[in-house]
Amino acid sequence: MSFASQTSLSALCMGVMLLSGIVSGQKARADEILTPLSLRQVKVGGEIGRRIDVTVHNNLLVLDAEKDFLSSFREKKASAGYIGLGKLIDAAVRFAAYTKDSRLLAFKKHLVAEIIKTQEPDGYLGRLAAPNRMSALWDVHEMAYLGYGLMVSVESACVWLLKMFEIVSAVGR
Repeated sequence: MSFASQTSLSALCMGVMLLSGIVSGQKARADEILTPLSLRQVKVGGEIGRRIDVTVHNNLLVLDAEKDFLSSFREKKASAGYIGLGKLIDAAVRFAAYTKDSRLLAFKKHLVAEIIKTQEPDGYLGRLAAPNRMSALWDVHEMAYLGYGLMVSVESACVWLLKMFEIVSAVGR
């Protein structure tokens, strides 16, 4: 069966399941059909799982983030260009949550701590020299993804803190 056929069949089955509640006169509730999962509850196997492991161990954990990413944010001498540090932070956050690998968690914490140190007093968080800021093609794009990556990092920390609070509250009962 082709991928397109499998996708169509999956969509049809999902539609039938959703509509079955409507046809029988009962409204299906989302919590009866779908159960949200966090990355910490999922373990991917097969080829995709192998590729995730290869990405983590042969890419993320061997990057020289200092040389390839952070140094240009400290120097702020570039006139244009794009590094992708926000996307790297996003990936590090998500892979750290998924793998629970302490080295990856430390890598993510290092990236976040070091990029925050580079923020200018006026709020600028980027790698370009002053005359090129906010006007160079990729500067705004870089800043947007840095904001996104940092937001994902904070969100991940909040989810963890809430889970710890739930555990402590349950133990105290």
